[in-house]
Amino acid sequence: MIRARRTAVLALVSLCLLTAGAAAGIREGADAYGRGDYATALKEWLPAAEQGDANALFNLGQLYRLGQGVPKDVQKAEDYYRRSAEKGHIGAQGNLGTLYYFAVPNAPRVDDALKWWQRAATKGDARSQYMLGVVFYNGKDVPRDPVRAYGWMRLAVAAGLAEAVAAEKVLISNLSVSELAAGAALSQTLLSGGAAASPQPKAAPSPPPAAPVGGGFFVQVGAVADPGQAQAMIDNLATAQPALAGLASRSEEVTTAAGQRLYRVQFGPLQSRAAAQKVCNELKAADRDCFVTPAR
Repeated sequence: MIRARRTAVLALVSLCLLTAGAAAGIREGADAYGRGDYATALKEWLPAAEQGDANALFNLGQLYRLGQGVPKDVQKAEDYYRRSAEKGHIGAQGNLGTLYYFAVPNAPRVDDALKWWQRAATKGDARSQYMLGVVFYNGKDVPRDPVRAYGWMRLAVAAGLAEAVAAEKVLISNLSVSELAAGAALSQTLLSGGAAASPQPKAAPSPPPAAPVGGGFFVQVGAVADPGQAQAMIDNLATAQPALAGLASRSEEVTTAAGQRLYRVQFGPLQSRAAAQKVCNELKAADRDCFVTPAR
């Protein structure tokens, strides 16, 4: 019995050491990535990915999709994104959906794209919300559903995605009053999972305490309906995005005009709009949507 207990303790210690080592490797890889040293980033992230770390897997997917330090390889990017997405990584889920719709050799793989966009969108990923809005509005690969399209697009607008703001104007100009009202009502249920099931494709033919605010600017990276989802987004981005290193995070609770409660995930504060925009530009270069907002 004593020997068994010692074995269990040793196994636990080994696991802790592996986990700590993986986290250190991810941080060092992120630092290297920020310097443009992609070869070192790859070297640091590979061991953590082999241990199944979702952030490391996502980061490797980014390298292979963008061809940073390695030849572009959509199949390897898909594999890394999928393994990360299956562990719940929001960015990987959204990017995997985009690969399936636009980039894989037999694209569009509509059912797979919708599956992963849906998972990311319900967790607050604005880009996935936007893509679902576009797909359902156009009705090219799925039955056209303007109500669902407007519901998803409103969420992407609430998260601050610039493309969604422009697209919403198109929807407002072309949908009926009843469709807009139904879409607005639907948007309040999508993040909670209600009415969120994707239609079949057509046949082929607690948040962290707020950072002290005395002025400055924040970089907003998303808006979700649940504080737990806000915390998960913060945890993912703080590790995976070198541009956010050293910045505080906060989850700002707001209520929309429709009465929906959202938690805006923000990093900062930075002293000037230019400094905040520089961080946001780095995030956009890594395929993470964001915008700059004044402290309030």
